[in-house]
Amino acid sequence: EMTQSFQIVKRSKEQQHSFNTPYQLANIPKDKFKAKIADQFWSDEPTLADTYQVKLKPGDIIMLATDGLFDNLFKHEILRVVDDFVKQANCITPKLLSNERSGGDSLFSRNRPCVPEYNHVEDLDADDARQLAIKLAQSAYTKAHNNDCLTPFGKRVNKLLKN
Repeated sequence: EMTQSFQIVKRSKEQQHSFNTPYQLANIPKDKFKAKIADQFWSDEPTLADTYQVKLKPGDIIMLATDGLFDNLFKHEILRVVDDFVKQANCITPKLLSNERSGGDSLFSRNRPCVPEYNHVEDLDADDARQLAIKLAQSAYTKAHNNDCLTPFGKRVNKLLKN
């Protein structure tokens, strides 16, 4: 059984006016367009964006992505890509953590006597980050073009159609 060495600790919530109408955080330069045309663009002020504060620890990976990723890959699929990439890049040093040593209440020890804990992650350099972004984009692209796969967006559409 494969265990995940990474988890998502914070994800921003989608900001939408209605289904499939996400906020468009932009300042459209009205002087560049005729006023009539510029008013046709859906534009939300950047001040409407949610802001978050998250405490980081060494080895955390910060991911910024668009709906192109999140509409096509479920959370567990994103984690699998990240996990596989980091393992292949030899960026992690596995260390076993037992229930005895952790007191039984560690995130990594729930109902398991011994699980891998990847608590030493070397810094990913810019090329590693680029390669990981490419792997994630390729995974999302591949799944988006597979009509036999359910995507997070497809799941939301199905839910909307049932109501």
